[in-house]
Amino acid sequence: HRLWRSSPASLAEAYGRRVERWSVKPGWQTVKAGPLKGFELYFEEPLGGGFHEMIEGTFDCFIHDELRRRIKLEDCVCWDIGGHFGYHSLALAAQGARVTAFEPNRSNAERFRKNREHNKNLAPAIELRDTALSDQVGEVTFVSSNDLSGTSSGSHLASALPPEEAGIYSDFERVTVPTAKADDLIADGCEAPKVIKLDVEGAELLVLKGAAKLFK
Repeated sequence: HRLWRSSPASLAEAYGRRVERWSVKPGWQTVKAGPLKGFELYFEEPLGGGFHEMIEGTFDCFIHDELRRRIKLEDCVCWDIGGHFGYHSLALAAQGARVTAFEPNRSNAERFRKNREHNKNLAPAIELRDTALSDQVGEVTFVSSNDLSGTSSGSHLASALPPEEAGIYSDFERVTVPTAKADDLIADGCEAPKVIKLDVEGAELLVLKGAAKLFK
């Protein structure tokens, strides 16, 4: 029905957008707009979906739009829990924040470091920890993938409620990763955040339980 009711012009425009989206070659790409405008991110695969939105500067833009309305990010301490390969951490740092990121997926963390070190003006403001935050301290089983070509780079704690599209995780490897509680890290000297971005594929409640004192 959508195709039947679409005009030739709108179909041509949609096709053009798709061709443009998948014609971007792998490598360093300059972000076109948003808080990361002018900085670069590295991609090993042709861009689609959220990756293309990152280059356009529109990925999760509502987060940064809302933050600008609510808080001054200059010198603000932010935690990026579930840092992926650094888009939000870099975007926060570009707005003047000091960021501590948590990303236990080793492939994501490697790409994160690559993006951080390439953007030298932002690198000093970002600390990356390979620890998974939870409601316990020690080590846990972590379900993850080393494939960075698409959504399969997602990962989650084995004990957490997995996301709805859990089928994509069926062939992932199970590894052991260190875990920490946010409250313990703060007690040990890690500066408490004023802003938390939290995206950990179903383990959000465990992270929040481990940060009960912080929220109180």
